[in-house]
Amino acid sequence: MPIKWSALAVSEAMDEVEGLLARAALPLAEAKTRVGKATGIAHLPGYMDQRLRRLLFTIDRMQDVRGAIARVREDIPQDALTAERQAGKQQLLELEIEPCLIRKPDDFMEAVHKVISPS
Repeated sequence: MPIKWSALAVSEAMDEVEGLLARAALPLAEAKTRVGKATGIAHLPGYMDQRLRRLLFTIDRMQDVRGAIARVREDIPQDALTAERQAGKQQLLELEIEPCLIRKPDDFMEAVHKVISPS
């Protein structure tokens, strides 16, 4: 049974999300380091330590996002994805592209006159 949604669009969206996560990896690692240092501050009250540890836990959960993306990719019907990619390639091959015949400014005006007043 054919699907009514675009498997290719979902796959491309996951590519974009993975790209964003890749760019966020370094800042998140730096944030985790700084939060870790903050937990070592002398005389830190227990409630602040709990908040900071919760923040570390939340940063660590970013790995869960990568797993969620992998699960989305696993659920994309591969035959539908392949078919969409093939259809996209075929559409590109069927384009009729004509070369531009305008070489100098006068050619443009001649082309306009031909369209406006065909012989």
